[in-house]
Amino acid sequence: GFIDSEGFLHVLERKAQVLHTPEGQSVSPQKIERITQGHPFIRRLVVNPQNARSVNACSLNVRIELKTEEAITYASQNLVFFSTYLELLKHPKILSWVQTAVDEFNVQLEPHERIQHFELGSTS
Repeated sequence: GFIDSEGFLHVLERKAQVLHTPEGQSVSPQKIERITQGHPFIRRLVVNPQNARSVNACSLNVRIELKTEEAITYASQNLVFFSTYLELLKHPKILSWVQTAVDEFNVQLEPHERIQHFELGSTS
């Protein structure tokens, strides 16, 4: 958090939600999730710290949900053929497209906060 010019404390994270690397560095899932807000084709990125309190486990549990219409439009424009939406999410061209966005997010993060692995999911 931070203290503003009027002396008010602004809480950005809850201690229970902060993950830690083996080196003791803090990783804020909310910070990682916030940088994806407003992205043209990513609906939501969720860091799921279940089953572990270390960043190594956290990086294995980053789930990205795409905006369905944008993903289908991209697929159509890039000759990605699929039978089901879940099949689309596994296509190498789609994974590469999303990796480009992840690389852009990682530039905004400290090295110990960077997304190392993601999975694509669907709410439909």
